[in-house]
Amino acid sequence: MFFERIKLKAAGFLILTFVLLGGLAACNQQPDDLIPEEIYIDLLVEFELINFLYGTEADSLAQREFLNLLFNSYNISPDQFDRSHAWYERDIDAQIQRKRRAVDRINEAYGQVHSRSREQVD
Repeated sequence: MFFERIKLKAAGFLILTFVLLGGLAACNQQPDDLIPEEIYIDLLVEFELINFLYGTEADSLAQREFLNLLFNSYNISPDQFDRSHAWYERDIDAQIQRKRRAVDRINEAYGQVHSRSREQVD
């Protein structure tokens, strides 16, 4: 009886190991519907603007409506974004660079708006 329990635990451990290894292998595969990097960065900019306008409150109806419009305008689903985001997050250094590029785009747009408003005042 003691040895039967050990055999069952060993078999369970092997099954768990194979399941985990299979899951890890699946995580290492690029999603078939990966969002192209430039569009992904555009989405990061859009998300930041939505968060700026509506805060980070997840229950905001307006925020959810904007997110739905955003996903529809890019013809992607929230699940597709989540898969792509998980894929891009795997390489932290590259992801930091993508986020810097998004911030640079926001700063550039802000600078353009700010300079235009100064021109109108002068």
